[in-house]
Amino acid sequence: MKKTLIYALCLSGFNVGYSKVYTNKHHRGLFGYKNVEQTTMNNGDIFLNCNDPGRTACKVQQAITWPNGGPVLTVEIADLIDKKIGEEITNSNIKGAFVFNETFFVTFSYDEERDIIQSVIYSIDEARKEKLI
Repeated sequence: MKKTLIYALCLSGFNVGYSKVYTNKHHRGLFGYKNVEQTTMNNGDIFLNCNDPGRTACKVQQAITWPNGGPVLTVEIADLIDKKIGEEITNSNIKGAFVFNETFFVTFSYDEERDIIQSVIYSIDEARKEKLI
């Protein structure tokens, strides 16, 4: 119960400005990952690293707000983006990019030999600024 309350408070109260969300997934098990670590850098970027078979989902731990009134990446939207990446990989698209919900630009790649999925979520404005779209 205490853990659930803390998680809910994180979702509602810790929206901070961010630039990009980087995710690295390495050696997923049937039920998830053994180690899940979320790190926030001084420049606002978030790194989510998930490794080895276990029972923990690899997902952002709180809602993320881009600076200057940008969009909010909720945990639910991040899950939908993750599902879309999984579908792309299942359909043999091991590298690519897509716009999600006209709000986020996502790049992803899958290295089958090393079993690593890497993705980056940008706001549309950030992707335009970096000349990705």
